[in-house]
Amino acid sequence: MKRWVVFTTLTLVFLFGLNQLWAQDITNNVGIGARFMWLGPQTDTYFDDKADLEGKSMFGGTLAYGVSRWLSLEVAFDASLKTDLEKVIGEEAGVEKLVKVADVRVYPLTFSGQLRYIAGPEFYTWIVPYATFGFGRYFVDCDVAKEYKEYEVPPGVTKEVKTDVGDAWGGHLGGGFDIFVHKNIAFNFEFRYFWAESDIREETTIIYPDYIYSEKKSGEMDLDSWMVGVGIKFYFGLFGR
Repeated sequence: MKRWVVFTTLTLVFLFGLNQLWAQDITNNVGIGARFMWLGPQTDTYFDDKADLEGKSMFGGTLAYGVSRWLSLEVAFDASLKTDLEKVIGEEAGVEKLVKVADVRVYPLTFSGQLRYIAGPEFYTWIVPYATFGFGRYFVDCDVAKEYKEYEVPPGVTKEVKTDVGDAWGGHLGGGFDIFVHKNIAFNFEFRYFWAESDIREETTIIYPDYIYSEKKSGEMDLDSWMVGVGIKFYFGLFGR
């Protein structure tokens, strides 16, 4: 529902304000903005089990600086909503079961460059398309689900599980465009693909009445995915602009 509200609002602004829109050279301008993104699902295999990290919404803030007519730099910090990390267990035995492993939240801190193109006045100058590229640090918070701790635990036995998904460095590529509704205000649409690989560690302790079994595993899990989003930026000039 929220996505339809955002889409409808931007469409109305575009249709009814078309004659008042113009592209802007943001050289020496600082832009402060907010954005809403949809993070696509991720699928990988770790510990010989298939894992699914479902898609979720993400919110964040951005700070940009126009280096020249063609180049701007941006730093952004985002936070995802709670995401379920699930594993398919029993695939080799032919009896698959999807088990929730943990609640995961991702907090990307990214640094990006934008190669921007401002067309001549004979073209659609209210739109500024751009290509984006960069890197970032993906901070991951992971809480083990009760369902996973209790999976296949017989009566009289206690199972303790600690799962840790490490932070990761990653890169991204994408593209988008700004629509200026005022010389200092722009709506933004962007598509981005990012890649990162995170270390994952799991420690399982099973306490039986007469002995204790402990097992530690470690591996890697791809966080590669895509995101699409909308946002808004407010620009103000520096150095006399």
